[in-house]
Amino acid sequence: MVGTDQVPCVTLDHIWSDHTRTIDILKLDAEGSELEILKGAAGLLGDKRVLFVFSEFLLLPFYERRVTLGHQQVFLDDLGYRLISLDFNHFVYNWRKTSIQSRNDRWMTYAGDAVFVLDPDRNALGGDMMYRLGLACIAMGFNGFGLNLLRESGTISGADIAAIEAEVNRPPLSRRLRLAWMDFPFVVGRRVNALRRRLARSA
Repeated sequence: MVGTDQVPCVTLDHIWSDHTRTIDILKLDAEGSELEILKGAAGLLGDKRVLFVFSEFLLLPFYERRVTLGHQQVFLDDLGYRLISLDFNHFVYNWRKTSIQSRNDRWMTYAGDAVFVLDPDRNALGGDMMYRLGLACIAMGFNGFGLNLLRESGTISGADIAAIEAEVNRPPLSRRLRLAWMDFPFVVGRRVNALRRRLARSA
């Protein structure tokens, strides 16, 4: 600790006080202050005006306030939100140095990202809210859940649902190119063998 600075902060409830719109996706990455930010949005969250929360969390109580994932989950669960996913995509750590090689050891996770949604089973969501939550879920990769929400919203036709489902089922271009590259030797091999058979029959 070298020094301390006081930084004035404004809550999300205050920032959004002049708006009547719903926040579709709230992304938080504030180095251990996520719970305090959520508390500053308690009005918005309590009024169901945030549909989707993507928040960084700590498993290791690294900062002075010792806030971990469980604190965020309990706070949001009490307000009607469901935890639907955890991404452990951060660096790992070990408690003390050892001579065990990393490939022979399982290190500990200190942080990740948690995904919460306004729980459709615990909240009466109107068609527009369900529609917007469905789109937010699809945007974040929860395609099946998102499509079911769109279907339940009653705001989109069955034909449009089927078209979205077909599009979602198409692998992205990068994956299609990778699969084509991996299949290339087999395709060439089959064609060469077919050419050899034709040449042998004509000889």
